[in-house]
Amino acid sequence: MNIKKPAVHKICILDEHVNFLKNDEIKKPVDKNGHGGGKYKPDVISAAVDITTLSNKEIKIQFGYNGAREGQFNPSVMELHDDLVKIAQETRMKAKNDPNNPYKDDESFEIWHVENCVEIQAVNQLLHAGSKLEDILISTVNSNGKYKASCKNCQKTFFDFINDFRE
Repeated sequence: MNIKKPAVHKICILDEHVNFLKNDEIKKPVDKNGHGGGKYKPDVISAAVDITTLSNKEIKIQFGYNGAREGQFNPSVMELHDDLVKIAQETRMKAKNDPNNPYKDDESFEIWHVENCVEIQAVNQLLHAGSKLEDILISTVNSNGKYKASCKNCQKTFFDFINDFRE
């Protein structure tokens, strides 16, 4: 089900987060080899919201960013939740078995891995915070705050999710 008008609270929080990113307030973490650090300016930001908390004073929301997974330079990357591993694997198998998919050998519908998507990172954090898959709304924007359509991986991965993917 697609939501045409997202909740006002979510929009305000996402707008604030976009402004936070525009002001270079996120730094890359330093990995175990001492690489990283410095400013982090993603091109795509995703918010995963637990819709059961929208009427609460504290809305349960997590953000994911695009960026390199290798070396853990993306500050939103963490160990994938078991529920998310399962749906990501399903997407990988769909990609691998699609005879018309040019990236089937990489088990992806894009040039990047399924698990590298910004939406995966936001949903992952919310799952680790105790939310349930069926209660998550996903909204993705570019770094200018404009809604962004999902990539082919996320179209498959989050097909059954409540989402707010708009161009």
